Amino acid sequence: MPADTVKTSEFWTACLEERQAPGRAAWMYAIDHPRLRAGLYDTYLGGLDPFSWMRARMAGPARHALEIGCGGGDLAFGLIEAGTCERIDAFDIAEGAIAAAQARVRDLGLPTLRFHLVDGNRWVMSRSQYDFVYASHALHHIENLEHLFAQAAETLQPGGVLFASDYIGPSRMQYADAHLAAMNAALATLPEAKRLDRFGMLKHVIERRPVELYLRHDPSEAARSAEIIPVMRRFFDVEVVPMGMSLSFEVLLDIAHNFDPDDDGDNALIDGIMRLEREAERTGEAEPLFACLVARHKAAPPTPVAVPPLDLDAFRGIEGWMADEAADLTSRLFQWQRPMQAVTGVLELGVFKGRYLSLLASLAQGTGAPVVGVDAFTSRVGEQIPQADRDYARDVALATVAALAPGGEPPTLLVAFTADVDLRTLRGLSPGGYSFISVDAGHLAADVQADLAMVGQLVTEHTIIAADDVFNPQTPGVMEGLCRYFGAHPRTVLAPFAWAGNKLFLCHWETHATLLAYVHGLLHDPAAPPYVAKSRAAYAHNQRLAFAPSLFGYEMFAFEWM
Repeated sequence: MPADTVKTSEFWTACLEERQAPGRAAWMYAIDHPRLRAGLYDTYLGGLDPFSWMRARMAGPARHALEIGCGGGDLAFGLIEAGTCERIDAFDIAEGAIAAAQARVRDLGLPTLRFHLVDGNRWVMSRSQYDFVYASHALHHIENLEHLFAQAAETLQPGGVLFASDYIGPSRMQYADAHLAAMNAALATLPEAKRLDRFGMLKHVIERRPVELYLRHDPSEAARSAEIIPVMRRFFDVEVVPMGMSLSFEVLLDIAHNFDPDDDGDNALIDGIMRLEREAERTGEAEPLFACLVARHKAAPPTPVAVPPLDLDAFRGIEGWMADEAADLTSRLFQWQRPMQAVTGVLELGVFKGRYLSLLASLAQGTGAPVVGVDAFTSRVGEQIPQADRDYARDVALATVAALAPGGEPPTLLVAFTADVDLRTLRGLSPGGYSFISVDAGHLAADVQADLAMVGQLVTEHTIIAADDVFNPQTPGVMEGLCRYFGAHPRTVLAPFAWAGNKLFLCHWETHATLLAYVHGLLHDPAAPPYVAKSRAAYAHNQRLAFAPSLFGYEMFAFEWM
């Protein structure tokens, strides 16, 4: 074995032996405490533990399952006993743990359960062997994620599921300053007597541990944890269910045993930590560190819907920016929505002269979809423009939309800054919701963050959002605003799936895999315009490099310019 592998094996063999201690003496982690564990399961999984939650979503027991990183095998034995799996192969790198699990199998006489001493960074699996592959707090110990997920995709049978419950926080647990501050504020709420660790030392502060410390003791710890989801998405369609523990994971590490689950006062302290945790996640001070991941084989790229060439000449006469690539992709995305009868309303924040809103309205003609726009009709922050002039600008934009989309619903334009618009007003203007939303109002970071937070509350399963001026060097505030938004709303609302002509297209995170497959499918359309042909060549080049562009933890497709 390589030296790092030996070190990891020895570390986890010793750790698993420690966790055999009776009662609370074995509680090392926050999740070991029943009060906190029950709170997490109630909040995120409807009161079920992760594997009961997963089992409720499966058609029936798995015939042949594989466990990645099984440790001493307790979960595998439990799943066999519960009837969740009929047969299980399980592997781990910890030699002592595997030896103990194999001895237990012999003692119990369980031929349907087999344990293997294997390094997941290197193991080559048999093709289409398992209908269920699972990992519990193991993936963050894998460094060669590309190899493991490629092998899992190969060994998983058609229709099978890869399920994981894991730490997906910063690699090597290198938390941001604000996150550390929130952890320490929560730790400070606990009495000193509750902050004595298993060795009798007072836990007075949570610090960012040097990476060298991990390499010295356990080189596998959180090696690439922040990349688990992006890399997994390259091989699977992935559903992510956040599981919190943004503060409690570190706050209760090595002190969880001090809190008696039968003591009301101790439970009140645990509840207080969970309240602080939820608030820190809500405000963006801290991100959820754990998640359940449900992965399935990527859907085959759908056959692109035949799209008639988009005549852009009528729109070119309107003042304002709109790249042909973005206009064409917008048209194709409308075509994706139409067969599902998902065109419900179109909304633009930042109308200007109405160029893009006219395009949206023309594409929505014949559907009965309301057309709504919001614009303050001022070109500079703080600029005082007479109301009559602003009303005139509104009327010009209204006339433009009406002329270019004569078969659609009469447009409604609100003369206001987006920050002053009430969500109830927008919902009232399109009771069926909004299927396409353009974000192109203020270009300062705070404006973009606020606008995305607002439209995030309007998003439904089939909504598509087009954010303008993304990656435009002349408008750096837009990218900063996106970063701020996703920093405060990680993996829970919006997901980017494509970029074209300075517009970033986003969707509800649960629809991300479907739309990513759709835009990939456009590459196979022989009648597509030149920018798609250029994109096809760029995609082939990236495939040879095993590279997939991603943004905020989601794989996305960047179309080339004409």
